Amino acid sequence: MFALGLRNPTLLPAVTELLQRGCGSIGQVVQAAGGEQAVNSDLFASILLACFDGLALQHITGQNFAVEDAYGVLTRMINVFLEHS
Repeated sequence: MFALGLRNPTLLPAVTELLQRGCGSIGQVVQAAGGEQAVNSDLFASILLACFDGLALQHITGQNFAVEDAYGVLTRMINVFLEHS
């Protein structure tokens, strides 16, 4: 959908809204976890959404990609960041 939205001006507003809602939801979780004290929660949410989308893409296209393990590493990275902020 994202690739189509980038190529089709008619779909671009819907894709933009989808991304904004995703970032908004993730940003709320970041704020609830106290992450807004160390970093702009909107920027952090955008980075996390990019990670989630990238991992999903790798999972869809990679036959041997261990998505659960990748999410485990990402979870540890987030926890370390939040603990040290």
